[in-house]
Amino acid sequence: MQNKVISKIHFMDFNVSYRKPINKISIRKVRIYLFFIVPFTFFCDLLYGSFNYLGLKTHYSPGIFVRGIIVVLSFLLILKTLNERKKIFFIIVPMLLLPSLFLGILKEFKFFDLFFNIRIYFKAIYGLMLFNFLIYLNKRYFIDIEEILNLILISGILLSSFIILPYLLGFGFYTYGDYTYGFKGLIIANNDLSLALIISFLIGLFILTYNFSISNLIKVIYIIFALSLIGTRAALFSLLLVPFSVLFVYIFGKSNKEIFPFVNIKRKLFILFILLLLLIVSSGVFFFLFSNIMENKYQRQKIEILLNKQMPRYMLIESGVSYLKTRSFYFNLFGEGMFSYMKGVYNFYPGYSEKELKLVEVDWIDIFGGYGIVGVLLLYGFFIFWFVDSLIKFLRKKFIFYGLVCTGLVVYIGHSALAGHAIMSPMPTSLVVLLILANIIFEKRYVYSYPYRHRS
Repeated sequence: MQNKVISKIHFMDFNVSYRKPINKISIRKVRIYLFFIVPFTFFCDLLYGSFNYLGLKTHYSPGIFVRGIIVVLSFLLILKTLNERKKIFFIIVPMLLLPSLFLGILKEFKFFDLFFNIRIYFKAIYGLMLFNFLIYLNKRYFIDIEEILNLILISGILLSSFIILPYLLGFGFYTYGDYTYGFKGLIIANNDLSLALIISFLIGLFILTYNFSISNLIKVIYIIFALSLIGTRAALFSLLLVPFSVLFVYIFGKSNKEIFPFVNIKRKLFILFILLLLLIVSSGVFFFLFSNIMENKYQRQKIEILLNKQMPRYMLIESGVSYLKTRSFYFNLFGEGMFSYMKGVYNFYPGYSEKELKLVEVDWIDIFGGYGIVGVLLLYGFFIFWFVDSLIKFLRKKFIFYGLVCTGLVVYIGHSALAGHAIMSPMPTSLVVLLILANIIFEKRYVYSYPYRHRS
C-alpha cells in the first residue's frame, strides 16, 4: 500500500485534496459527473425552450429538477461530514436563508406559494452547493485544470449552437421581439445565456494564449458569432471589453511555466498578434452592431441609459425600492421569500406585466428583497472572496491565470450588480464555479506544487 500524502487548501478552513487518476474508469466517471453538471443541464434548458416554442408551455424547466438533485446531493454530503469544521460555511448559508421561505406567510396567506419559494431558494444557493459538490468530486477523482477550462469552452460552443443553428435554419425566439435586433435561439433566458457566453468567450481567448490551434481559434470566432446574434447590451459590449481585458492581462502578466509554457519570445509575439487581431475583429463587429442597434428606438434607449451612466431597469429599481421602504426591520434583515417580495414589487410597478409577480432584475436588490441583508452578505460574500483573492494574487505574483479568474469574477459580479441574472441564475453560475475550482487547483498544484494523494 502506498503512503498517503495529503494537500490542503484553506477557504474558510475548507480542505481540498488531490490525487492522480488510478485507472481509466475513475476518469470516465468524473467526466460523466461533469457532463451532467454542465452540458446536460444546458440541454434541459434547450428542451424547456423547445417545448415553449412548439406551444407546449410548461411552468418549470427540466433543468430545475436536475439542478435540484445536485443541491440535495451536495447537502447530503455536508450532513455526512457535520463534524468537520471546514463545512460550517456551507451549513450556515442554507440554514440562515431557510426561514425566509416561510416568513411571507405572515403577510398574506392567500398569496403564499411555498413551492415557488423553494424553487428560487435552490437557485440562490446553487452556486455554493455546486462548489461543495465539485470539491467532493475533486477529492474522489482527479480533475485536471485544462479539463475544466475546456469544459467551460465546450459549454460555450454548445450554447452558441443553441443560437446559431436555429438562426440558420429559420426558427427560434427573438431576444426582444421581431421589431428589434437580437436572436436567442431556443433558450428563453437571454440574459443568463449572454453572461454564460461571455464567460466562455473569456476562457476561449485564454486557452488560445497557451494552446493555440486553428480549431481553438474557430471555437472563439464561433462564440463571437453567437454573441453578435443575441443582441443584449452585455453581449454587445463584451465584444469590445473581453478581448481588451485578456490582452491587458497577457501583456502585464506572466505565465506559470509548468502548465502554461509560452516562454519563447516569438511565440509570445505571435499570440499577441492573434489577440490583437481578434480584438480588431470583435471591435469591428461591435461598431457594426452598435450602428444597427442605434437605429431601433427601443434598443437605442437601452444603450443610452448605459452611456448616460444610469442604472439599467430604472423603472423596476424604483418599484423595488419603493416597496422595500414599506417593509419592517425583520423582513429587511431576513427577507420574506421570493414569492411575497415579487408580489410586492408588482404592486408598485407602473408598467404592464403579464404575471402578478415582478423582479427588479438586479441581483443585490432581489436577494435583499427575498433573503434580507443576511442573504446579500452571504451570497455575494462567497464570490467577492474569490475575486479579492485572485486580484491580490495577480497583483503580487502577476500570473496570467489569476488575472483570468479575476476578470471572470469582475464580469460575473458586475453583471449581477447592474443587470442581474447571475447569482440566482444557474447557467452562468455553473461556469463561474468551475472557474473558481480551476483557480484552487492551479493554486495548490502548480504554484505551491503540493503533492498528490495516492490510493492503493
